Amino acid sequence: MMEIQDGLNEHTVPGWKTKGFNWERAIWLESAEAVESTPWKWWAGCKNKLTVILRDKFVYSEGNLFDKDNMQKISNMRSDGYSTISQEYRKILPEDTTTLLHRLIWIYHNGEVPDSLEVDHKDVNPRNCNIGNLRLVTKKENQVNSDRVKNAKGYTEKNGKFLAQIRILGKKVHLGTFGTEHEASIAYQSAKQIHHVIEDRSPEDNVLKNCFDYQNILIELVDMWHFGLSLAVLEANFDVTFAEEDNIATLSAENLVTEDELKIYYLERIAAVALTGGSALSILGAIAKAMNVFGMTREVLIKIYLGKATLNKFRQNNGYKSGTYIKMWNGQEDNVIMMKLIESLRVEDGFEDDLFELLEDEYANITAVQ
Repeated sequence: MMEIQDGLNEHTVPGWKTKGFNWERAIWLESAEAVESTPWKWWAGCKNKLTVILRDKFVYSEGNLFDKDNMQKISNMRSDGYSTISQEYRKILPEDTTTLLHRLIWIYHNGEVPDSLEVDHKDVNPRNCNIGNLRLVTKKENQVNSDRVKNAKGYTEKNGKFLAQIRILGKKVHLGTFGTEHEASIAYQSAKQIHHVIEDRSPEDNVLKNCFDYQNILIELVDMWHFGLSLAVLEANFDVTFAEEDNIATLSAENLVTEDELKIYYLERIAAVALTGGSALSILGAIAKAMNVFGMTREVLIKIYLGKATLNKFRQNNGYKSGTYIKMWNGQEDNVIMMKLIESLRVEDGFEDDLFELLEDEYANITAVQ
């Protein structure tokens, strides 16, 4: 990693070792950003705890949720086309959690579903659970968006007359009797514009506000690791190890502090070491302890480290310094896109080249519509 970091820094800023960059400041500021991805504001509370659990345990891809550990699909399709999560995965979710896949996918991305709303499939196909096909609707709007309603002419002929009617909340409402088919159709279409409108409801911008955003915390920790390695290169200290830490559950069980408080403490401790003049190794040790607390193994560290290093090179090659680089890709930060892409890759020869190519493909789609 030391050689990779040296090379990455040289690629970004030639002659970086002589520039006098304040790596300690970069580390404690990243630590503060990591703390912002925790529920440290005890007075506010976390509104979307189920989202935290789902993102911690599962990964979303193409309309499905998969077990992070073995990439096994967690749902089964019923005869009516709707999918529900299998019994083994229901056990790890809180009681009374919905078992419908499309609702869980919505919650995974956008937080809890308000009691007054339902999750609707835009194309009326329950098999299509891609997040782009889902939206929040009222019960009335959900009934409107059905094959029976969408394909209805809105009138029937009887004794040479045309009876126009519309379905509202499951009940037929008479609109009038007309002499021509055209008049009946106009009456129906006019009523549809009033009674069959589906409101556009945008989800929250920051779903995990005041919750543990584990993915973002891992990214911040790896960013700190980058800066710590840079400091270690300058100190010519190459004896970097991945420290182990006391089991957090054991510490919590001893009633020293709550588990959540311990997690936040280890993030703050990184800043404390960096601010008080700690050596590169002591800073890296504090980062490693926090990584251990948040469940980051060596393998995960290496994967995200290489992924972030590749993303940084990609940024530099696409106008990051000049300000022309686009960091938000379809509403998501490039870090998030990178994390999704590396889930399908294995750390082996060609990892960085494969990821770079995937980033190029994703970025081409973004720039094509700018």
